[in-house]
Amino acid sequence: MPEGTVEGEAAPPQNPATTAEEDENSPEKFDANIEYWLSCIGFAVGYGNLWRFPYMLFENGGAVFLIPYLLSLGIIGVPMYYMETAYG
Repeated sequence: MPEGTVEGEAAPPQNPATTAEEDENSPEKFDANIEYWLSCIGFAVGYGNLWRFPYMLFENGGAVFLIPYLLSLGIIGVPMYYMETAYG
């Protein structure tokens, strides 16, 4: 006998359509934080950037460009990225 029922009383019917509707309406979630961050990076960085950046770096001054790039990335880029994902 199912729990919560009195002897002689029928159990309430289960409605499988209700649970399917709830599953469709519930938001999808990532299994781990790394999956979320990898998907964000995948949307932000394309293959063209991975191939073009080292070439442009070599052609336009080498590692001297890397210092201001990393500074601006840390001071402006990362906080802006966090703010954008927080709004989303």
